[in-house]
Amino acid sequence: MKDYRKIGAQWSAMALAMLAIPVLGQSAWAQGSRLPAPITDTSGLSATVQQQIALINQDKLARTPAQKKLSSSLIFAARIDQNQPAVSGVPSLRAPGLQRDMVGRVLVDIKGNVTTGLRQNIAGMGGTVVSAYPKWGALRAWIGTAWLDQLALSPDVRIIRPADKPVRNSGSVESEGDAAHGSKLVREAYGAGGGNSKIGVISDSVDFLANSVALGDLPSNVEVLIDDPGQSGEGTAMLEIIHDVAPDAVLAFATGFLGEAQMAQAVLDLAAAGCDIIVDDLGYLFESPFQDGVIAQAVEQVVAQGKLYFSAAGNQRNSVWEGDFRDGGAATGVLAGFGRVHRFPNNNLFNIQTQNVITRIILGWSDPSLASNNDYDLYILNSTGTTVFETSDNVQNGTQDPIEFASAFPGERVVIVKWSGEDRALRLYAPDAGSFTVTTTGETYGHSAAAGAFGVAAVDANLAFPSTFSLSLGGLTTESFSSTGPRRIFYNANGTAITPNNFLFATNGGMVLNKPDFTAADGVKTTFPGSSGLNPFFGTSAAAPHAAALMAQMKSLDTQVITPVSYSSVQGALLSRNELVTAFTNTALDIEAVGWDGRAGVGILSADRAADKLVNFVSNLVVTPGLDQVTFTWKTSLPAASTVWVGKDIDDPDAIFVDDPSYTTDHSVTITGLTLDVTYLYQVDSSSESGAVYNAVTGKFTTIFIDNVSVTGIGANQVTISWRTAVPATSKLVLSEGPSDPNPIVVTDSNLVTDHSVTVTSIREETDYDYTLSSETLPAPDGFRGERSGKFRTLELQEVSLVSAVLLSKSATTWQLEVTLKNNSLFTTVKNFKIDGVVFSANNTTTFTRPNVFSMPDLAPNTTVKQIFRFNKLRTLGTVVRSSVAGYYNTPRRTGKRFSGSVITTIRP
Repeated sequence: MKDYRKIGAQWSAMALAMLAIPVLGQSAWAQGSRLPAPITDTSGLSATVQQQIALINQDKLARTPAQKKLSSSLIFAARIDQNQPAVSGVPSLRAPGLQRDMVGRVLVDIKGNVTTGLRQNIAGMGGTVVSAYPKWGALRAWIGTAWLDQLALSPDVRIIRPADKPVRNSGSVESEGDAAHGSKLVREAYGAGGGNSKIGVISDSVDFLANSVALGDLPSNVEVLIDDPGQSGEGTAMLEIIHDVAPDAVLAFATGFLGEAQMAQAVLDLAAAGCDIIVDDLGYLFESPFQDGVIAQAVEQVVAQGKLYFSAAGNQRNSVWEGDFRDGGAATGVLAGFGRVHRFPNNNLFNIQTQNVITRIILGWSDPSLASNNDYDLYILNSTGTTVFETSDNVQNGTQDPIEFASAFPGERVVIVKWSGEDRALRLYAPDAGSFTVTTTGETYGHSAAAGAFGVAAVDANLAFPSTFSLSLGGLTTESFSSTGPRRIFYNANGTAITPNNFLFATNGGMVLNKPDFTAADGVKTTFPGSSGLNPFFGTSAAAPHAAALMAQMKSLDTQVITPVSYSSVQGALLSRNELVTAFTNTALDIEAVGWDGRAGVGILSADRAADKLVNFVSNLVVTPGLDQVTFTWKTSLPAASTVWVGKDIDDPDAIFVDDPSYTTDHSVTITGLTLDVTYLYQVDSSSESGAVYNAVTGKFTTIFIDNVSVTGIGANQVTISWRTAVPATSKLVLSEGPSDPNPIVVTDSNLVTDHSVTVTSIREETDYDYTLSSETLPAPDGFRGERSGKFRTLELQEVSLVSAVLLSKSATTWQLEVTLKNNSLFTTVKNFKIDGVVFSANNTTTFTRPNVFSMPDLAPNTTVKQIFRFNKLRTLGTVVRSSVAGYYNTPRRTGKRFSGSVITTIRP
């Protein structure tokens, strides 16, 4: 038991020390009284302060066992949350500052046993587990203060205290996406900080870079290839996000704000500067939606070099209509003589710009870049359709781009006219937050939808922060503005048709690209002022750098492990592009339609889930031994080749190796030629194609001939022993009352079977028996033979009543006693009758069933007969019992008729 006198003295001293007052002499509490006496040495303390210290100590002494597991700050906070003083009589005492969420829960660290039961308790109390590390016995959770006492009652809990706030030296602002994506957990658990990567950012500018460096939110060595100063500085904001998630990555920047060709060159320049990951948040209006333009071609070029490219999917949801040209007839009215009018799906010859903005309107169609010979025009009419406000009527005669553009005010009509040529797939686009009466999906286009790029949609980080994204949170959807897919293209980069003579949506021309690919966080803090529009930083411009940084973090993950639960500091090869994509694809949180969808791609990237898949590379390993063989089956989270080693010890010269060079995720290897009933060591190695992910799982097994041995049905005089053999074999069972038993019981069965069962009924009650069972396939030395041994004890015989009725009757000159037994039991009986003190032996001692008739001597009237039944070796429901039944029978007076009578049987003590 703790010495609370010492604790009280310690807390008194601590309280005074915190007030910078000299430690006082020993109090009356330390001398043994229940409560501390008023402090007599004031040392500058008022009487009020002295009394408050005494009350605080009194409060501590009164804490329950559960409260003793709680930090005092949590106890005080819980009381204040219930409108109570932190300590009674000390109204000025304040609760310390705690991290709270929007519903008032506090963030706590729990030390103890991190079990499923503890997690369930927290969830049942309305709490949320943020992170858990069973290896270190630590768990962090959000929980209401009213539940702290009850949570502390759990035997798994040792200590609960406010969550520790670490001192950070990387910067003043931390992206909420770092927590929401689980990347912070991965750094803490595995030390993966993106150190193997150099990440290049393409945006408008790096204005305010120096300020971010001064605040510690970016390193001083950011490499700037080319800038366009005086812009928003969005590149700096993107770099801050990357540095939060992957602080060890080297960073570089190049503007892409100086035209399509310049941005394409920036892609190549960053790759040449050693960037293995590149991310951008820009798009050009005139990038073709149906063919790779120059930026997309540059992207594909660096991807072919092994680079990873990420691009913002766009923020233009509901800004597009796509469909095939539908002939609405000759143009009339103010458009008379200008070609054939397109009819939209609502059967109107126009679409209306519905948003309260002035927006550019872009019209494109499925002709190759710089080779359009189908001429379409774009018109902007007033709201009543009586006046043309704008027109875009470029000539397309075989050497131009299939593009028209204009601008539209709210409520104005947008009309498409085919001046000449063939029907084509059309795309009408209002990029400046505009929209139409009739819209479709498929806003993402250009290089962000390139086959080799990763298009990134956006989800608000604050839907999860400070927790990680989880389907259990509910309500996870992409941002309402996040551009959707898919993207259909009709031409290769060189302008050749993917499906010649088929350039329409309705006939499935071209090919479909499942874009966007992933979803990542936006709505995060930066160092920018609130007026900048970049703090918080929303949009797919914020999502793309999160995705790029998460990939860098995975690339730096040390995946060279010895077992699925251990961690090694040996750094192996880098994960390949396919391995990274597979890891993230297989672990993404599917938040919209099942599987890939045009809003979220495969779902939200999850760093912690992906890291677990890579570090815990091998899973579901099952070892199935046999007679002379063993089979291993397992799974890997990435396609892998495998090697299996089996030996009697680590230096076994006859150890067996089996290689499986095929790259798959489902593995099965069988090794033969082993020795029966021998324990072997094994090691199962799996390695990904790049060699970056490697696991070696070790263990032992024993080749098995006999298993599933069971001893059942133990009674006073019987037992059943069963077992199985790996192949059909004979059976032999030997029972003995010890090693010196001269007459053991031996039961054999020469039948070759795999399921063996022997029942012995001739053993003694209350006796210890040894048993040895054996089976063999063929006589030695050609066959397999195995045996197992054990012990059991038989039960004591029980005395029970098995007689349900007795009838005494007279037939001619012979009296008969008829006994009816319960349950039609079978038994062997010895019967004796005692008449007037003289014992008569019964004339029937064989086994019999009910009803049972015994003949007796002729009896005089009013003669008393005492009959005793002894039933030995009685078998009923598998249990051997002993029963004795006695009864008294009085013969009636003779009347010349048949006499009968019955008695009630009793159990003999």
